Amino acid sequence: MLKRLTELFAPRGQERRSSPRLHARFSLVVVRGADELPGTGLDLSLNGCLIAMERPPAAPQFKAILNIGERRIPVSLNAVRTGTTVIDGTKLTTLGCSFSGVTRDDYAELVTFHKSISGGR
Repeated sequence: MLKRLTELFAPRGQERRSSPRLHARFSLVVVRGADELPGTGLDLSLNGCLIAMERPPAAPQFKAILNIGERRIPVSLNAVRTGTTVIDGTKLTTLGCSFSGVTRDDYAELVTFHKSISGGR
């Protein structure tokens, strides 16, 4: 039993993400029918992003448009964890999301942006 607890709570030797998560502020909208719900991107990796919203979508799978640089990049997201944060005095729900759909050209744009904020890593 002690061995199992040690395994569970021991520090991890290796980062579990295959792409580093980088701090990057960007605006976004969650698309729900004809409505667009505003949000803010807080972190970005090549596998997903961390976003903050006042009114998050009810379903864990949803579509969004990320405003990255001069591009509006449509993506499908899957919320894998939730939390809360306060930004500028407003309590927001945070969603840790994985990308579940993005076109090849749009993904190439995400890679270019990610490299630009990571210093080429």
